[in-house]
Amino acid sequence: NALKCPQCGTHYSIKSDNPFLLHMLDWVDGLTSRAGTYISLGIVTDVCLVCRMCVTFLFCCWCCLTWGWAAIYAFCMYYGAHTVHVFVGEHMYGVIIGHDPREWSWWTYWNLPLVALYLVTSRL
Repeated sequence: NALKCPQCGTHYSIKSDNPFLLHMLDWVDGLTSRAGTYISLGIVTDVCLVCRMCVTFLFCCWCCLTWGWAAIYAFCMYYGAHTVHVFVGEHMYGVIIGHDPREWSWWTYWNLPLVALYLVTSRL
C-alpha cells in the first residue's frame, strides 16, 4: 500500500498485522453487503407478488414509491430540523419553529426538508 506524503512527496507504506477476527469481520461485512441487495430485492418482489394477488401490481408499485418518497421526506424533515436546531440554538429554535411538531405551520413542513436539499446541492 504505497502512499505519498502531501508535504514532501516521500513514498511510504503502512504495514498492519490484522488479527484473524478482523479478517473474519471483513469477510462477513462483504458477504452481508452483497447478500443485502438480493434479499432486499427479493422482499420487494415478494411484497409485490402478494399485493398483486390481493389488489393489483400497480397499487403495490404505487405503495412502494409512496413509502419511498415518504421516507425521503421524513429524513429530510428530521435533518432540516436538526440543522436549524444546531445552527440557531435551543432557545431560538423554540421561538422560530417550536418544539411541538403538531403546532408547526405549513411553512415549516415545506421548508425544513428543503434545508437538507439546499445543503447537499450547495456542495455540488
